[in-house]
Amino acid sequence: MKSSKEIEPNLRVLTDYQAFHIQRFGGITRYFFEIISRMTDVSAKISIAFSMNQYIRTFAKAEHTHINARVFKIAEGLFRKLNRQSSIAEIRKGNFDIFHPSYYDPYFVKYLDGKPFVLTIHDMTHEVLPEYFSPNDPIYANKRLLAEKATRIIAISKCTKQDIIKIYGINESKIDVIYHGIAPMKAVEDNRLQLPDKYILYVGERRRYKNFITLVEAFEQISKIRPDINLVLTGRKLSKEEKTLFAQKNISNKVFVFSSIDDNTLALLYRKAEMFVYPSLYEGFGIPILEAFSNQCPVVLSKASCFPEVAGDAAEYFEATNVGALIQSITRILEDKLYRNELVAKGNERLKLFTWENTAKETVKTYKKAIEEFGNKPLLTT
Repeated sequence: MKSSKEIEPNLRVLTDYQAFHIQRFGGITRYFFEIISRMTDVSAKISIAFSMNQYIRTFAKAEHTHINARVFKIAEGLFRKLNRQSSIAEIRKGNFDIFHPSYYDPYFVKYLDGKPFVLTIHDMTHEVLPEYFSPNDPIYANKRLLAEKATRIIAISKCTKQDIIKIYGINESKIDVIYHGIAPMKAVEDNRLQLPDKYILYVGERRRYKNFITLVEAFEQISKIRPDINLVLTGRKLSKEEKTLFAQKNISNKVFVFSSIDDNTLALLYRKAEMFVYPSLYEGFGIPILEAFSNQCPVVLSKASCFPEVAGDAAEYFEATNVGALIQSITRILEDKLYRNELVAKGNERLKLFTWENTAKETVKTYKKAIEEFGNKPLLTT
């Protein structure tokens, strides 16, 4: 059995391929990249053979072959098989003290051979809002299984922790709340974007639980009163159904979509926006809130899940499915410059609570607690 002096200076952490196989960009891979980049006195490795992920493209702690996204998607099944084999081989070597899977597939459990693992639960959306997902989605059983088997669990908000306890019956002492952070974002002017002069910004996916339809219905009314205001979206291109919806509401010429943008462009979109609106019914944390704060962008949030916990009094809130309430919130930001500036100032202060350096530091503490609890090894120091 290793003593704390033998383990602590070179705590060995292994993360697997899962999220890095799925995401080119995305919150989960960003989370792992940021914390692994900032861990001190830790030897960390991401085990993956092939990836289209941009964060680890040249990352020394994730040696792999980078594949063009289009090619990767064509041969996704083959790359998944090779990536899994790579992770299994690395796990079997046993050259790590703690395993931290990047997603919820439990394939690795039988290969751990007496090693502890820490599970990060990013949200409980499927469990809280099952009506928006297929009942056959394996994430339900997989996440519960891993939550029960994990040595310790990281929840990214108090709201998520409470949902884990309520739904899974997990003892609260097993769960550490560790907030996300925010990396510096630099807004870079790009005249090719052809941004409208005044716009409301919506960032991310537009799946049903994101409650995007409430924003669309509110914007339809706002555009009649303020024809100078537009709606800017990031993420995937418009679907046929969305195009039809916008045409029916006579707002097609006021909706602009920017896909596959980098962080610098995203920062510019925030900085030039009249406000950022996040109407989601449920989130585990809400990184876009911090992104908006860091770019002096007023924030309008649904009064749901973790949003008040993360944003505090630095945002304007509305009841999630109340279109009239959202219209009032948007109108207030548009018309009250003093209030707008007040929210921006509060956002700047709120931002100080969330850093990736602290996330990494607290995560290492959780690793050490897990090892100590699993093998009774005294790793925690004062």
